[in-house]
Amino acid sequence: MSRRPTELAENRDRVVQTASTVFRERGPDAPSVGDLMGAAGVTRATFYNHFGSRDDLLAEAISAAFDTNVALMRAIGEAHPERPLTAIADAYLSVGHRDSRGTGCPAAAFASDTARQSEAPRASYAQGLLKLATLLDTFVKEASDEVPEAVPCPDAVRASSAESLGDHSLAALASLVGALTLARDVAQEDPALSQRLLEVARAQVRLLEAGHAA
Repeated sequence: MSRRPTELAENRDRVVQTASTVFRERGPDAPSVGDLMGAAGVTRATFYNHFGSRDDLLAEAISAAFDTNVALMRAIGEAHPERPLTAIADAYLSVGHRDSRGTGCPAAAFASDTARQSEAPRASYAQGLLKLATLLDTFVKEASDEVPEAVPCPDAVRASSAESLGDHSLAALASLVGALTLARDVAQEDPALSQRLLEVARAQVRLLEAGHAA
């Protein structure tokens, strides 16, 4: 007897969610299909029933990770309407988030590896990053009807899909993702430097938010 559609869908979702965690923990190139299916508690046949290639699974795992983390950041910002970016920065640039790579933001987790992947994972990462930037932009624009430019940004370097994003939002995004990525890279060898990177970036986002609201 064939499996019920609900069971098949549940297995597929379990694989994507598990792969999302494993890829973030170990990087997109390290885990094999067998590793991923074993972690999900399903057989290798499950992979071939649902995915055309390992890159297809990676692309879906990246997308799922962004959806989860964008939703979490939206909830944090909405819970702190007076200073949403500051609240997001405090959570994002925390030691707990730094040390929770497997459940953390995919923008940082895949930052160093995405450019070497195939088209599908690259596209998934770019779309996810745009979702994250758009979320930050929403909070910036809610604070004021007028969004000033923080720094000059020539039209030639603006992607057409991101042309409506303000510079404050993109600067906040760069501060968050860049600081978290660097803080993770040096956490074991130089904990003090790692902590300072988090602290300075949190302060930078606070300044961006305060400067915009002024």
